[in-house]
Amino acid sequence: MELLAKIDEQRSSRFSGKINVLKKENGQFLAAVFLVDGRVVGGSYQQRTGENALFSMLCDGLGQGMRYIVEPEVISDRDQLICLTAGEIQKELRLISAELPRLKGQIPPLQLHLLICSAFIIEGAELGLNQFDILTTISDYSKVEDIYRFSPYHVGSTTRALVSLRKMGALKVIKP
Repeated sequence: MELLAKIDEQRSSRFSGKINVLKKENGQFLAAVFLVDGRVVGGSYQQRTGENALFSMLCDGLGQGMRYIVEPEVISDRDQLICLTAGEIQKELRLISAELPRLKGQIPPLQLHLLICSAFIIEGAELGLNQFDILTTISDYSKVEDIYRFSPYHVGSTTRALVSLRKMGALKVIKP
């Protein structure tokens, strides 16, 4: 993982600033990792921020064959959403990677559409933050492919939330 190596390299010098991840062939900006004193404190990738952005970019394989621009700068408090060392990131990534093969079998076909059951909303069931965020995404995008694309979470967290919502009776599946 080139990105993890770059993060670890910056940790050793207690770097504060950001690592921009760019496409090698055209220099297009893809993501950023924010560091303060060598610790990862945030990130941005697609429409995700913080820990979700960081693990989404790593799970998507972002960082392989990319170009990195390291920019020293003061990271604002609003961008400091987490505080992780390179070792903690590697540990969490190993857990996610071990779980992904099991979750892959639970990902619904991408062409299906999901709708929120109105009875579930009327009932007013207790939801976790992930589940609520996924319901919000479903209210905007019903196609499973779009739910995964626009979810604020990485594929593992999105799948776990969808499975739990389906078990709770919150979702209706519509075949195309």
